[in-house]
Amino acid sequence: MTALDTADLENRFGYHQPTSEEVKRRHEAVRYACIRAARELVNVTRPGREQSSAVAALELAMFWPTPTSPATKGRRRHDHQRH
Repeated sequence: MTALDTADLENRFGYHQPTSEEVKRRHEAVRYACIRAARELVNVTRPGREQSSAVAALELAMFWPTPTSPATKGRRRHDHQRH
């Protein structure tokens, strides 16, 4: 793994506005799917550390499938390996 430079960090953590209405709709669809899953998890599990971790994992996962996110830029859709 290579060292992360300032430009890479700025790109990873900066706001990336959707480039088109289609991309905006995709982002909204991913968010909607994640909130539905989070609500269902909360409804079927007991409050506690595990529930909180599961919801946090969904929150993190929400950012990975978007085709314009810095984390997935230049990768194939199903490439899950870290570079």
